[in-house]
Amino acid sequence: MGERRVFIGECKERPVEVAMKRNRKQSEIAREFGINGNMLARWKREMKQDL
Repeated sequence: MGERRVFIGECKERPVEVAMKRNRKQSEIAREFGINGNMLARWKREMKQDL
């Protein structure tokens, strides 16, 4: 099994910002940043809760 990667705040903020501003598929944005689409969805959800 692969190593688990840990992302810090700055690494999470940019993909979420792009996903919220651009009219593109979430999967495309996730692939661009080298992350899983489900992870991007979770980060978006978490950041909305923090507001």
